[in-house]
Amino acid sequence: MSRYPRATFAAVATAIAPSTLLLPVLGHGLFGAIALLAVWGMAYGGVPVCSQTWFAKSAPRSIEASSVLFTTSIQATIAVGALAGGVVVDRASPAAIMSLGGVVAALSALIVCAHYAKRVPWPEPKR
Repeated sequence: MSRYPRATFAAVATAIAPSTLLLPVLGHGLFGAIALLAVWGMAYGGVPVCSQTWFAKSAPRSIEASSVLFTTSIQATIAVGALAGGVVVDRASPAAIMSLGGVVAALSALIVCAHYAKRVPWPEPKR
């Protein structure tokens, strides 16, 4: 994971997207719900690890500052997600939140793949 944070992050987002999108469809039965939630849970466990690794690799000369930015990004993501989720529930349904989450995960995977395709090199760490 630390050698390939972009690829790992793309894989995690790619696993989150279908499990989230399929939950309203296949999650009505016990087996479907457990299977999809297990996939989602295992994949989501990689999000903070991938994010923090990416932040640290992007700023190897200032790991402390990258940790602060990582924490801030997580808090901002939670706030924006809660706001978007509340708006979607008010306007649509709880199932629509799963669709929104799946679409966001799919877009995240595409963005990470596009970043990787640019072949942006990682900065060199301090010696």
